[in-house]
Amino acid sequence: MRRHRRASFPVVAGVFAGLFALLLALQVATERRESSQGDDRRALEAFEAAAVPAARDVGTGIVLGIRPDITDFRQGRITAAVFRNDMVARASQFERGAAAFRGAPRPRRLEVATAEFDRSFVLYRLAVVALYEAGGVEGPAREELVSLGADLGNRGDALYDQAGARVQRARLDLGLGPSPEWPEQAAAAPVSERSTAARIDLAQTCVVGGSAQRLDVHQAPAGALVVYATHYADGSSALSRGHAGGLGHGRADLDARFGIEWRVPADVPPGSTAVVAAVAGVVVSASFTAGATCP
Repeated sequence: MRRHRRASFPVVAGVFAGLFALLLALQVATERRESSQGDDRRALEAFEAAAVPAARDVGTGIVLGIRPDITDFRQGRITAAVFRNDMVARASQFERGAAAFRGAPRPRRLEVATAEFDRSFVLYRLAVVALYEAGGVEGPAREELVSLGADLGNRGDALYDQAGARVQRARLDLGLGPSPEWPEQAAAAPVSERSTAARIDLAQTCVVGGSAQRLDVHQAPAGALVVYATHYADGSSALSRGHAGGLGHGRADLDARFGIEWRVPADVPPGSTAVVAAVAGVVVSASFTAGATCP
């Protein structure tokens, strides 16, 4: 009968050493993963602490402000003056919300969501300008501007909900459980950006307060409705500040162009200033530097 040779002590010791090293590596990996998840949970909670109050405020402005205002305005239950005043108030509300989301900590897990929140506020703020402009005209032009404002707002809602659903999923992945502050799921189809060949050109890359600036839109569809707004470096806008220039609407001509010139206010907040426009419903933008001096 053949005898089995016993494993030598060095071999046995080597096996145990290998197993011990493997167990130690697994423990270290688990601790690192748990530590990383703990960091991610704290980062997400810090984001929510800054963003949730703003989300509630913005939601109130939409549900109890803009939506009933649009219905009342269309049915003649409120005057154009009241409607416009309400849109100025909503502009300030959206600016506060955009600033809160922009200033909130941005966790690595929410990189896509925070970018979507930013874009949703661009749509919301431009929607309010379209609605404000609707209060200054009558007839078919009024309804066209109201419809554009409603469409921009609805697209902002869809993008916001898509971002909110990402936050909800991140909470579940980190074991935090669902939150009533965020939707459980977004729309069935992902929100996609609309594209256009139109572009914005600004006459000046730097403007001293009190000087002129000019906006030109090129390659717009002939006759396309154009709504534009100016967003200042401090987060405010021409609408919320009551500036006469820097916002408005018009139509592209037969050569697919639209242009307007205005005087930048003397008290313009210094820094990067964005001019945002909806051209046939598609958002395009350009920026310039405003301040007391220019190079």
